[in-house]
Amino acid sequence: MEQRRSLGASTSFVPALLGVPLAEGHTAHASYEDANAFATKIHLEVYNDFLVQVLAAPTYLGIKPASERFAGAINSMTAEG
Repeated sequence: MEQRRSLGASTSFVPALLGVPLAEGHTAHASYEDANAFATKIHLEVYNDFLVQVLAAPTYLGIKPASERFAGAINSMTAEG
């Protein structure tokens, strides 16, 4: 049985709908490569696009240090504007 792990990818826009451009979600995937590809796509094509195209905010994309990751996360990405 393959182990599934989370990258801490953000996939929820509920806070953004309330006027707060901050959201969080967690995903599970069959492989690290699949998880990384999905998280990177959401990071760039959803969050970065929302900050730039909707809020007209300059963005800072990055990877959080281990001390700021959720418990069990291999990677946590940030898109701040």
